[in-house]
Amino acid sequence: MTEEAIERARAGDARALARLVSLVENGAPELRTLMKALAPLTGRARVVGLTGSPGVGKSTVTGALVT
Repeated sequence: MTEEAIERARAGDARALARLVSLVENGAPELRTLMKALAPLTGRARVVGLTGSPGVGKSTVTGALVT
C-alpha cells in the first residue's frame, strides 16, 4: 500500500500525498516502511538558512525564493 501511494503521489495524486502526510503526522505503524521507501528518492534538495533580527525581511525573502 505504501509503495503504491508513493507512486501515485509522485504522479501528482493529491489524495495519495495527503494519505502519506497523514501517516507521518500520526506516527503510523507503517511509517518506518514509508521512510525506507522514500529514502532513495531524497537527497537532491538544497537547504538555505536565513537569519536576522525581527522585521528585516526574512519572510519576504523566503517568499521571493519559493515563488
